[in-house]
Amino acid sequence: MQVLVRLRVLETHLSLFSKRHVVQLDHLQTNVKLSGAEIDALFLATEEDKQEIMVCCEAKGIRDDIIVSQILGEVKALFRTGMTQDLILPIAVKALGPSLVYVVEFQTVPRKDVDAKKSLEVVSTALYALVPPVPGIGL
Repeated sequence: MQVLVRLRVLETHLSLFSKRHVVQLDHLQTNVKLSGAEIDALFLATEEDKQEIMVCCEAKGIRDDIIVSQILGEVKALFRTGMTQDLILPIAVKALGPSLVYVVEFQTVPRKDVDAKKSLEVVSTALYALVPPVPGIGL
């Protein structure tokens, strides 16, 4: 997760492939332990209209699958914390091979809809080759 943060992979994805108009993304914390869920990284996005959105990021290794129900559980647990933002943007990142990562952006989840939410809709994806190669990514 620290490599993704330091190389600004999420910032790159949100600026190049997302339909959201994010003008700033701040990394808040890694390994957020909540009741019933653990989020690999938490970010705060600010859009050009000054709206703040919490971004939860799930990182998966080469042998792990992206599990949508797990990510939805993280969204629901995050809303239970009493955060003030009314939107959460879920993102998953999966290592696919040496220095190769796949980013999946899901549709934002509004607070008012979270209890009825049964799944997440993918809105953008991209494959990133980390150049120069980063040892340990995707092995």
